[in-house]
Amino acid sequence: MAAELSQRDHELIEQLLDDYVRWAPDEAHRPTYAGTLTGGQSHRTVLLRGHERRWVLRLARQPLPRDACHRRESVVHTMAAQAGIAPPVLRADPDLGLLLCPFVGALEGRETLAELAVLLQRIHRLTPKGPTLQIAQRLRDQLATPADEKLALLLSGHQRRLAQTADRLQANSRPSRLCHNDLLRANRRLTATGLIALDWEYACAGDPFFDLAVTASELKPMQATELLARYLDRPPSEQEWQHFADHRLAYAVIAAAWYARYLPAALTEALGVLRQALEN
Repeated sequence: MAAELSQRDHELIEQLLDDYVRWAPDEAHRPTYAGTLTGGQSHRTVLLRGHERRWVLRLARQPLPRDACHRRESVVHTMAAQAGIAPPVLRADPDLGLLLCPFVGALEGRETLAELAVLLQRIHRLTPKGPTLQIAQRLRDQLATPADEKLALLLSGHQRRLAQTADRLQANSRPSRLCHNDLLRANRRLTATGLIALDWEYACAGDPFFDLAVTASELKPMQATELLARYLDRPPSEQEWQHFADHRLAYAVIAAAWYARYLPAALTEALGVLRQALEN
């Protein structure tokens, strides 16, 4: 669902459009505001339109001058763009919570698992930024204080198993890498130059197997198995497979908690996914 813009948002958009020669010098006329797109937890997304081109503008919902999250996103997205795995950054102002990129439409055809594995490998080669995401602790936090009564009821019957999962995640954590942490289909585009990632809002240092688990959450079981093998460039060991499975279960819990907090209308579906994960 598209987000309503504040008066401040409209003022920032007008200021940016007035300054279009700095980020769209080839445009003969001032681009126009073309509406809002579905945004994320901490930002609104705006579409701008020129004569033949379009741009996506991300605006922080609560812009803070010292907001480390928006600053990290700007740095990471720029770094990923320089590596060729994100749209180029045309304008970035973390103090205003503003990030402008070209609009990237999808090509016909579907990505392959090989391309997806390579994209994950390339992301994980980038320099880690920000605090390290501790998945074991995130899982323990949800067990201690679930975000929703229905989620609490579901988790209550699996406390022992989930506690053991958290213990294994902590004991077997991999060396930290830069992770996207939200590499779902909606945040990927197949372009003429290859597969790229959008929306780096949650990117930070972490265990690369969590990134794999997030991406695999939309895949069928055999596809998830193939993705892991292609990412490793070899069949996974028994320990690696267990680590992957533990992260997939942890992500199902974390995703359900996210929906409970930010998108309750989709919570029932998220709880169904979690219930299935717990039954496997």
